[in-house]
Amino acid sequence: MTSTAPMIREGDGWAISPGIGALGDGRFRRVRPLLGVTAFGINVKVMQPGSSSREHWHTEQQELIFVHDGEVEVTFGEGVIERIGPGAIVVIHPGQPHAVRVISDEPAVLVMMGGKDGVVEGDAQFAP
Repeated sequence: MTSTAPMIREGDGWAISPGIGALGDGRFRRVRPLLGVTAFGINVKVMQPGSSSREHWHTEQQELIFVHDGEVEVTFGEGVIERIGPGAIVVIHPGQPHAVRVISDEPAVLVMMGGKDGVVEGDAQFAP
C-alpha cells in the first residue's frame, strides 16, 4: 500500500515533518525518532472525543501541552479542572498529578513536550 502522507525531509543539521500525518496514524505519534530530536521529549497525541488519559505525574520532568485542535479538560490532583482549547499551553511541574479528557465533538490534537533543566541561556549565535 502506498502512503499518501507527505514524507519527512532531512538535510544536514535539520529535519521537517510537513504535517502530523507524516508522523503516522496512531493515537501516540513519536516525534523524537522520526525527526532526530535528542534534547527533550516530544510527541503528538490524537485523542478521540470522550477519551481521557489516566491520572499520572512525572517525577523529574516538566510537561508542556500545546492544544493544536479540539477542546480538553485538564484535571489536576487537587481537583482543579481547567477547560482549554486550540492555542492553549499548559505547563505541569514535576510531582503534579494530572489527567486530560477530550470534551469537544472532534478529536483533540495535543503536542506534548517534556524536559528537565533544559534552559540554555545565550546559546543562539547570529549571522553577521
